[in-house]
Amino acid sequence: MANKEFDEKLGKLLRSRREAVHMTQQDVADKLGVTRVAVHSWESGKRGMYAFTFISYCKAVGIPPHEIINEVI
Repeated sequence: MANKEFDEKLGKLLRSRREAVHMTQQDVADKLGVTRVAVHSWESGKRGMYAFTFISYCKAVGIPPHEIINEVI
């Protein structure tokens, strides 16, 4: 899987899980200390995430990182 394809699939999964717990992009951004635009960029696949950012995002939304990884790979 190419990086762009991976980033897009990861972003879609993160977005759907975030929405499932009724959080906004701004809610996640506030918890992570980043901008809403950064969260949007990750969820749209326009920008990849560092591993520590991915884990922090998962913690902020309350999902185990391994669940997302298993779905993406």
